[in-house]
Amino acid sequence: MYFLYILILILLYPFFLLALIPLSFKAKYSKLYQKFLPFKQHKRADIHFHFASYGEAVALSDLIRYYKNKGFSVLLTCSSKTGLLKAKELDDNAFLLPYELFLFFWLKPAKSLVVFEAELWLNLLKIYKNHNAKTILLNARMKEKSFKNYYKFKKYYENIFSNFDFILAQSIEDKERLEQFSAKNIEVFTNIKITNKPNITKVLNKNKEIVLIASTHEKEEELILNKLDFNFLKDKCLIIAPRHPERFGEVASLLKNLNMDFNKYSDDVNGYLYKNVFLLDTLGELINFYAISDYVILGGSYVDVGGHNFAEPAHFFCKITAGKFIYSQIAMLKCIDNVVISDEIDFSNIKNAKIKEAYTFDNLCEILDRTMNETR
Repeated sequence: MYFLYILILILLYPFFLLALIPLSFKAKYSKLYQKFLPFKQHKRADIHFHFASYGEAVALSDLIRYYKNKGFSVLLTCSSKTGLLKAKELDDNAFLLPYELFLFFWLKPAKSLVVFEAELWLNLLKIYKNHNAKTILLNARMKEKSFKNYYKFKKYYENIFSNFDFILAQSIEDKERLEQFSAKNIEVFTNIKITNKPNITKVLNKNKEIVLIASTHEKEEELILNKLDFNFLKDKCLIIAPRHPERFGEVASLLKNLNMDFNKYSDDVNGYLYKNVFLLDTLGELINFYAISDYVILGGSYVDVGGHNFAEPAHFFCKITAGKFIYSQIAMLKCIDNVVISDEIDFSNIKNAKIKEAYTFDNLCEILDRTMNETR
């Protein structure tokens, strides 16, 4: 099976190169060539962290700093342009993970590989196992919908999950589903994003109550705006924070078409103090705005995305509501009180959210320290 997998990678490579030409002109994919033409070499490291996106890089930030402070060198690889931007803030030894064929030549395996959530690449795992390095799947989840899709390719995913020495799952349900794919040595923790207490980078001023629409996706802003009670918004500031930077212009156009009088962060960082509608068209500032928000409407939940990180606004005791598509956040939501999940948006009876379980960063580090010591 593995030989067939490599053969398919070889056959697909020319098609990916052809697709790369038009995609390289789009901002979202401007760094994609680095995956298929990986000229830059990385430095050998003690721990290799692999993740997908900006949000996952943020979730791993404290853990990466923890091991760096203990004297471990790290290699950071990811699958997205924004993830790479965040990874570079954490360590210079950061790259887009090359196309799997090139891993044979590019990768100098670390002592341990830590894969985050669903970044499952067979070749990456095989190379590490062939070098007797240790493999950890962190924050593992397998929602029911994914389970059905994975089961169609059961042999392939058995090959993937059986190559992990240790798996830290988000819930008992995730553990039980993973076990059906030959996964072993699984412990249940929770979504580790719960353990990351968000760090604000600056203290923002505030002169009115704030309603923050956070981490929205395509078509979601209009859906949410149509659900809002604008009488409730009177004397409040409505802030809209799209999740992906390539959509900032699209959302600005939407607000113009709706004849909304608004400011943008890119024009005036304090514009939210002077207008009742504000477009947060930047990355890295969402936590600072969570810290001063009274109400949060969390995106990725009114369209079929699966939801986003509820813990971040909950740490600041915001009143939080979200739509019905929250299947990726079920484990996290079990650890937070007072979040309202509804297709309607009504803040009249919502209480301040709060983290209810004592899942600490220290507990997470203790589990991983033990695991790495056992598996090395």
